[in-house]
Order: sequence, then structure tokens, then C-alpha cells
Amino acid sequence: MQGNENYLAQKNTTKEKAQTYMLATEIWFLQQNIRETLEIIKFDADDLLEIYPYQLGIKCTVTVSQLYPRLRLLRKKIDNLMPDVQACTYLTKNAEQNRDIEVE
Repeated sequence: MQGNENYLAQKNTTKEKAQTYMLATEIWFLQQNIRETLEIIKFDADDLLEIYPYQLGIKCTVTVSQLYPRLRLLRKKIDNLMPDVQACTYLTKNAEQNRDIEVE
């Protein structure tokens, strides 16, 4: 009987470890996706800043209608990033509260 209880306790511990590992892996993948998307947004924003004139005295050859599609695409990338940020925040907060994993 004692052996059966030990087996069940070990099985539950293994299952908890697997769940913790899966949670940590999911958070890590979300973080990587967020980092990659932020890098893309950064480069897109840099491109837009190169197009837009820095001084008011220079005649602007770029119209708002030319910038608008690129700005709209940049906004869409940011909007698409928000669910990942929210999911990562939620999972990290719950993991810290349950002390499942240590988040750095």
C-alpha cells in the first residue's frame, strides 16, 4: 500500500513539473515573439523617420497620403502585438502568484 501511495505522489509531482515546464516554455515563446515584433516595429519606425523631413524649412516632398499606408501598417503590427503582451503578462503574473516558476 505504501508503494502505491509513493507511486501516486511521484506521478503527481512529475505531472506538476511538466505543467510548470510547459508554462515556462509558453511564456518564453511569447517573450520571443514580442521581442521580434518590437524589432520589426523599430526598423519600420526608423524607415518612416528617414522619409519624414527633420527641418521645417525644407520643402516637404512626402505627403500624408504617402505616409498613411505605412503608418497604418505600423499601427496594425502594434495592435497585433497587444494580445501577446497581455497573455505574457497574465501568465507571468499567475505563475509568480502560484510560485510555479521564478520570472526574471
